[in-house]
Amino acid sequence: MACIGLNILVAILVVLLVIMLILSVKKWRTRILIIIANEYEARLLRDKIKLTSGDYDVLISGEGPENAKTALADVLKKCGRYLSVINVGFVGDVKKRLNKGEWLSVIRVDSLFDKSLPSYALPIDTQNRVPITTQEYPEVICGTDDEFNTALNDKNRGVDIIDMELYSLAEVCSTSDTKVSFRAYKIVSDFGSHHDYYNFAGDSRIPVLEI
Repeated sequence: MACIGLNILVAILVVLLVIMLILSVKKWRTRILIIIANEYEARLLRDKIKLTSGDYDVLISGEGPENAKTALADVLKKCGRYLSVINVGFVGDVKKRLNKGEWLSVIRVDSLFDKSLPSYALPIDTQNRVPITTQEYPEVICGTDDEFNTALNDKNRGVDIIDMELYSLAEVCSTSDTKVSFRAYKIVSDFGSHHDYYNFAGDSRIPVLEI
């Protein structure tokens, strides 16, 4: 009888251990990856991100389509812990129609560096993993170029805002075997001016991004 009782106790402990392991892995896998282009933007935005639930890591991708593509692809390939990727960062508005210092929700991203590439609708959510956003932000179309745009032209006329990384990030998440969800929030830092971009923090108070 004592032996049977001991076996039952061991079985219960094993079951509890398995349950704890499953819960631990589930929590580990629900971590969010925030990706930002450079250290300058990360320094200004890191404390402005407020998630409704969960924790997150920050990845500095480097500027430009190729750097962003390589950085995110490498992380997703080597580390399977992320279920959701969120891109935040500064953008330019060469049309000068939006408010500087306002958070925006990107619903489509186009390639400006190669106009033959298809657009991506956002968010990308094949696994129904995009968390609910507590705040509603104006919806915009973003164009990604491989150079800083300083003026309105035929290439960027069809988009609302311009960055240098988003298209490549969306491309990676849409084709990745890891099946991560992806969304993007951008804040207007300038109207096509390098000076305004690098002095944005001194000109405007950056609001909290609640997602």
